[in-house]
Amino acid sequence: MTNETWPTEQQNPEIDNTEIEKPEPEIYKEARTQIEQYINNSQDNHEAIMKISDSLESFFKQIDRELLSDEQIEEIRISLLNCEKISDPKELANELSDIIKPLLDIKQNEQKKFEEIQARVMNETNGFKEINRLLSYGKDNDVIHIHAPAGKLVDNKFSLYRQGMRDLAKIISEDPEVKIITATSYLVAEHPGLFTLMGFEVRELSEEEKKEHFPNYPGKVARAEISREDFLKKFLKEK
Repeated sequence: MTNETWPTEQQNPEIDNTEIEKPEPEIYKEARTQIEQYINNSQDNHEAIMKISDSLESFFKQIDRELLSDEQIEEIRISLLNCEKISDPKELANELSDIIKPLLDIKQNEQKKFEEIQARVMNETNGFKEINRLLSYGKDNDVIHIHAPAGKLVDNKFSLYRQGMRDLAKIISEDPEVKIITATSYLVAEHPGLFTLMGFEVRELSEEEKKEHFPNYPGKVARAEISREDFLKKFLKEK
């Protein structure tokens, strides 16, 4: 084999050794867009920052401290408040995005754990009681509303749903006030067969109902409903 030398920059001036910048992940773009919406829909910086701070507090309460320490949380809180004097909206959005980057890094790199946090936040914010990782419920007089927290990354979904229904049946059997069990969401619209298989009656929400209860969701939303008697007959003694 003959001796060869690798080309040098002088021999190949057309070679560009500049490091190629990787595109920003969608998670960070979406966060900046949401921050810009907060800014545009607020009367001043103080109002925008308070809205952002309030939205983060539920995450701070639920997040595991090995992912984000108390010191990091306090630093984020203080840094947000220190942005009030930034006059340029674009500069403000960039600075706020940089401040919450530790949270976005967790969402990007610890997606399963972050999804669990989202589920706990949803349940706490709305006053729902957790049945298991995929199911929670709320009660309004004689109606039980079933809810599905964030669970895209959860394994064994069908088994968890079935077990959750059994556990809910036991709860309902001990509460004679409950007469109706419902579930209303885009998931019902996407998987109506799953609910009819379990004995629910399913109907799509009208445009008027959607505007009242799901004003910002563009897709279809459906409601599943079953009576107390039919639900207990289906799930209470199921093994």
